[in-house]
Amino acid sequence: MPRRKKVTLDDIAAISGVSKTTVSRALSGKGRISSTKRNEIISCAVDAGYPVKSAEPENICVVLPDNLLDNSIFFQTCLAGILDALQKYRCNTMIVLEKDDRTERLSEALSRLKCDGVILLQNYDRNRQIEYLRQIGMPFVLGGTSGDPDVYQVDGNVYQAARVMTAHLLERGSRRIAYVGGMEFYSVNRDRFNGYTQALTDHLMPVHYDLVFRNVITASDAGTAADLLLSRKADAAIISDDILAYLFLQALTERGVYVPKELRLGALYDSAYTQNSYPPISSMYIPTREMGAALSEKLIALIRKKEPERISGIDYILRERRSSL
Repeated sequence: MPRRKKVTLDDIAAISGVSKTTVSRALSGKGRISSTKRNEIISCAVDAGYPVKSAEPENICVVLPDNLLDNSIFFQTCLAGILDALQKYRCNTMIVLEKDDRTERLSEALSRLKCDGVILLQNYDRNRQIEYLRQIGMPFVLGGTSGDPDVYQVDGNVYQAARVMTAHLLERGSRRIAYVGGMEFYSVNRDRFNGYTQALTDHLMPVHYDLVFRNVITASDAGTAADLLLSRKADAAIISDDILAYLFLQALTERGVYVPKELRLGALYDSAYTQNSYPPISSMYIPTREMGAALSEKLIALIRKKEPERISGIDYILRERRSSL
């Protein structure tokens, strides 16, 4: 077989449209050259088969809501997927716990440390973090659904998942299905609620707004919602997340309500809370670790000027358990 021609610095210069000296600076990491241009040249060299020494690793900032990391399996699992993927690229990772959609802690962190890109793990109706990152020209990706088609995002498709769970309870014979959700401030809860109402519309069923309970957070809130929906003759309930589903089931148990005989339950996120409760709760499984890895891959591609797919989705699975039989 003919020997493949050895790729030279001149070849990389021709491909990149820069001088041989600039290529040498980019590959050696020495000399004055922007990180953007360096990444472009390194990418060309790798694609052409030129042996490239490990470049300076990117610094990635992951923004989490400050009140959810401790008790949310979603954020813990998603973060594990992010870190696994970024380790492959030898990236340095910085975690910022930001309050709601504010930017104070984020802007302080970015002003103190060099950052190449940001992963956002929560969306809001008006996301000031997105506005800020656009203003400063920082590459970023979002975990969740954004109505802005220009946002690079990995969508967990919670809207469709809520439609499927609602349809599942209707197919089981439930007709007065309550909705118990978390803070409306978060877009994910708005999308879940819209999926619930759309499924009722799809099946020509009315939305009983007296059975809708939003901004439910604590065990006390769950107990209040349980009292009200039972008094209003609900025969099923959709709960927006795993922890809230666990608290709500506890409230029903304390009130002597037998699930599923007296009330069917379905949760819109699956975790150990729903799997190990008694009875186990039917839930929508979303591969959160894979979602985290997909966010990392998308951001690295964006930073390295390899135009990624702007919007990608993660498949969900209905895991039917005893709570909805």
